[in-house]
Amino acid sequence: MTWDDDRPGDIVHEAPRGHYRSVVIDPPWPGPGASPSLRGGAKQRLIPYSTMTGIQIASLPVGEIASPDAKLFIWATSRSVGDAFLLCQSWGFGYAGLLVWKKPPGLGMHVRHECEFVVMGRRQGAYQQAPRDTPRQVHEWPRGAHSEKPEEAYALFRKISVGPRIDIFNRRPIPGFDRFGNEAESPLGLAAQPS
Repeated sequence: MTWDDDRPGDIVHEAPRGHYRSVVIDPPWPGPGASPSLRGGAKQRLIPYSTMTGIQIASLPVGEIASPDAKLFIWATSRSVGDAFLLCQSWGFGYAGLLVWKKPPGLGMHVRHECEFVVMGRRQGAYQQAPRDTPRQVHEWPRGAHSEKPEEAYALFRKISVGPRIDIFNRRPIPGFDRFGNEAESPLGLAAQPS
């Protein structure tokens, strides 16, 4: 198969071992759960999708589907960024950097959250972009629907990595990336569990 960054990605039903040179994952991190309504009514779910426990996320076969010379991009919130560093290591990647997506301030119990993060990992021999293409750490990409990641981030991932690529738990088809997860209609057993 030739790799084309402009082709629509395939929905993957069985990810081949050691195949992907670039892996993006937006784990369905466990959230704070339900919160009482500010209007005094019933509790409301704060996260509008199913989540997984940290153990369930760590048991995903990410390290197995990645090639020996792969790059890894893990989306994380401020609540989950520490776990993302642990996942990077447990899946067999060395830490390579941290990207920051600065957004308009949102909600938060202790601070108003205005950033999401991408923990970048790499394995020995992973593609290294030319120094002139090394990205800045902080980006102000536009915000989309809840939990939707910006196309500008994927353009950056395409620029600093090589295919074949996969996006795990993506919210929509992304050109140049295969995809799997519960919203990609994949039966890999990766479906998030209702919390």
